[in-house]
Order: sequence, then C-alpha cells, then structure tokens
Amino acid sequence: MYNSWEERALINAVSGNMDVPGVVVGVGSDIPELTIPARFRQKFGLRDRFAIYVGRIDENKGCKELFDFFEHYSSALLDGLHLVLIGTPVIEIPRHPRIHHVGFVTDEDKFDAIAASELLIMPSYFESLSMVALEAWALGKPVWPTRRVMCSTGSACGATPASSTADSRSSSRRSAPLMAIRRWPRRSPERPRVLPAPLHLARHRAEVHDMLDRCSASPPPA
Repeated sequence: MYNSWEERALINAVSGNMDVPGVVVGVGSDIPELTIPARFRQKFGLRDRFAIYVGRIDENKGCKELFDFFEHYSSALLDGLHLVLIGTPVIEIPRHPRIHHVGFVTDEDKFDAIAASELLIMPSYFESLSMVALEAWALGKPVWPTRRVMCSTGSACGATPASSTADSRSSSRRSAPLMAIRRWPRRSPERPRVLPAPLHLARHRAEVHDMLDRCSASPPPA
C-alpha cells in the first residue's frame, strides 16, 4: 500500500516490483467542522499576519533553510509576514521578532492556527505525503512546498492553482507576499479532498482486500 503515486513510482524504480500487487490509498484525517482563528491568536498573543510551519523543527525537514530564507525575506520588507512554528525543536530556532515558536499544541490549536494563517510552508526534503498539507488544503489554505520533493510538486501540488515552490532566496522574496493572498475557496471542487479517517478506510477497503487477495494467490518469491 502506498501513500501517493510518487511514492509507488520511487519504490517500483528501486525494487523493480512493478508486478507485485499494490494500491495507492493515501491517508485520512478528521478535519473539524469549525475552526476559530481568533481563539488561537488570543491564546498565543498573535496579531500580525503569519505563515505557518507544522512539524518537527529539524534540518532534515528543511527548517534550517527556511530560517535562512525567512530572515533574508524579512530584512527586505518592513511590513512582511510573521512565521509561526508548531512542533518540537531539534535545531536551534533563531531569535527574531517575527518568528514565534508555540511548541507542541493540541489538535484544536493546530487547526485554529492553520485557519488563522495566510499559508502553510512545507520545506521538508523527505515526504511521501504530507498530512499537514492536506489538512491545510481542507481548510482552504495555500501550501508552499520545496521543489525538491517529487510528491510535493506532483499529484499533491502540481495540479493545484494555489501552490508554488521556492528554492532560492530570490524566489522567497518575490513569491511570499503573493502567496499570502492566494487562497482556495473552502468548497472548491478542484481542491484535493481529505476524507475523515473512518470514511477514508472504508473507501479503499475493496481495493486493499483485492490487493491482499492477489498477494495471497501469488507464488512465494524464490
């Protein structure tokens, strides 16, 4: 079972297992019916417009480069976006007046934070499918990934009008203010859907059962 078409293509290319039964099932997430952006702002004392990062704050997640780009971007604009970080730090977070680390938060706080943000930044170098990106889309928010990750720029972002990529300081300066005002309508039919976890599993149950049946019928490897 694979999270995305790009993940399956990678594994097929590395292992040569194209003849082995498999299915792309994606993921499911329980998106709240109601988010209250003002609740997050009030709880953490945030008034300014901000971009958000959610996840482990680690170099492998692209955070070191994110900080470098953000500090460069902030120095060029007097009235730019702030950056809110949600997650556990593994690397040092720069001391900067526009960078706010709120730590590890509840799901309610996380969804309120995404709803309050202008966009989600996803700089991770290694993703087979980003849960938080799908959750941001489900809340009608644009996602800004790195071009280095095929899944981020393939079926996930490649077909979406509200997505862009950035891999240099110049592009981060040029694109971030534009991305902050590009949103998807909450009910856009073109937006990838994130199914509630139980419904998601039910939707793919027949495909998974078929794959397991085919695996059972296949002769064991030599």
